[in-house]
Amino acid sequence: MRLRSATPEEVARWDTLVLGNPGGGDLLQSTFFAEQKRANGWVPRFMVYDGEPRIHALFLVKKVYGLGQLWYCPKGPGVDDAGILDAIADANADYARDHREVFLFKLEPEVPAGSPLPSSFIAVQPVQPNVHTIIVDLAPDEEEIFASFRQRGRRSVRKAEKQGITVEGRPATAETMELMYDLYRETAERGGFYLRDLDYYRHFWSSAAERGFGSFHFALRDDEPVAGIFVTRFGTKGLYKDGASSQAIGNTGAPYLLQWEVMKHLKSVGVTSYDLHTTPPPEAMEDKDHPSYGLGQFKSGFSNEIVSFVGTVDQPVRKLPYYLWERIGERVALSLSYRLRHRLFF
Repeated sequence: MRLRSATPEEVARWDTLVLGNPGGGDLLQSTFFAEQKRANGWVPRFMVYDGEPRIHALFLVKKVYGLGQLWYCPKGPGVDDAGILDAIADANADYARDHREVFLFKLEPEVPAGSPLPSSFIAVQPVQPNVHTIIVDLAPDEEEIFASFRQRGRRSVRKAEKQGITVEGRPATAETMELMYDLYRETAERGGFYLRDLDYYRHFWSSAAERGFGSFHFALRDDEPVAGIFVTRFGTKGLYKDGASSQAIGNTGAPYLLQWEVMKHLKSVGVTSYDLHTTPPPEAMEDKDHPSYGLGQFKSGFSNEIVSFVGTVDQPVRKLPYYLWERIGERVALSLSYRLRHRLFF
C-alpha cells in the first residue's frame, strides 16, 4: 500500500470516493469538513492509499513551530477491518521518509475497541467525542424501530405526545441559528462545558444545511421552542451533532419525541444508521460521577447497546519532535489556541 496525493480528478469526485471507502464514509472526511477546518487554520490534504482496498483519506495539516507538520485524519482512514491498519501504518512511514517535514500522523479509524493495532500506534486522548456511542438502526420499518427502544424511551415519547409537545423542522436562517445558539448557551451554562463562539456554529450550520448535510429540528411546548437538534447526514449515516434545551422543557419527555421525529426524518431521506454521539463506556454507564452520565442515561432510552471504537491514535514518525510534542508541545498548542484565538486547537 502506498500513500499519495489525490489527483485533481479525484479531488473533484472526493465525496463520492469517500462514500465508497470500506467504512462507508464519514462527514468529517468530506470536502465540506475540509473547508470548515480550512477556515480555522488547517490545510486540507486529499490523500489516497493505493492498495487493496483503495482508501481515500482527508488529512488536516497544521505546522507546529519547531517540530514540523502534524497530519490529522478525522474519523479516518475509512476502514472497516483493523487488519488493514498495518499496511496503512507502513504507507504512512514510507511517506514520512520522503517528506521529512511530517512528525506525526494522528488517526481515528472506526474499528472496534480492542482490535489489534500496529505497534507504531499509540492510544491518546480522543479528539472526536463519540468513541463510545449508541447507533440506532434505521433500516427496519418505523414500527420495528420504535419497538426496539427500551420501555423508558417508548413511554417518554408517548408522554410528550399526550402533553401536546410538537416537533418541527426549520430552515437554517439567521433567526433559527440564533435560537439554537441561545438554547445551546443555556445548556452549556447548566452543564459547565465549553461552547465555541456563534460565528463557528453559524458557519458550520449554514454550510452543512446549504449542501444538504444538516438540518434543524425543534420541540415546541405551547408553540415555544424548548429543545433543538442540529443533525447531520452523509450517505447513509446520520449523526446527532448538536443538541440543546431550555429549563422550560420540564419533565415532558420532549427530548425523546424530538429524537424520534428526527429519526423518522432521517429514514425518509435514506439514512440507515443514526449515531447518538457520545455515551460513557459500557462499564461506566451507571457511574453517576462520569461527565457523560446524564447523556448516557438519556440516550440509553433508545438502546442499551454501546458501540465502542479504538478512538484516536498517534503514529509518531519523528522521535524527538514527538517526544517534545507529547511532553509539552501539545499542551502549549492547545492553551495558546484557546487563549489567543478563542478556539479549540483541533
